[in-house]
Amino acid sequence: MFVHDLDGNEKREPKAALAALSDARSRAEAVGAPPSAVGVAVPMVEAWLLSDPKPLRARGASSPPKKPERNLRRRGSDKYAKGILERHLQQAGIEATAKGYAIIAEALDLDAVARACPIGFAPFLAELHALRDQLS
Repeated sequence: MFVHDLDGNEKREPKAALAALSDARSRAEAVGAPPSAVGVAVPMVEAWLLSDPKPLRARGASSPPKKPERNLRRRGSDKYAKGILERHLQQAGIEATAKGYAIIAEALDLDAVARACPIGFAPFLAELHALRDQLS
């Protein structure tokens, strides 16, 4: 599984990044690498973690902004996904570390994330389902 985080870079086109990942995957599989799923986090993986409000609200945090792929891109502003996630994790009593991210990720409703993030996460989830089906 490979995910490219655009890190809020609005100049990077998600489709171009996904095409590059898909091409790299094809080349790797052609020389014997195992099947994989690829995705592009738009605008960044933190937006995916904010896209389902239930895990954060269950821990006492307020609801994050809606439409995270569109609304959380502005680096250095109050609409930057990394900063918003850090504030919500703090409200929830969770450290903003990989372990803290994992706590939220494990509680996400992936279908809710796909609905909230149709540009990046929905295609990635479809790839994961296809990979699961291929390996079953």
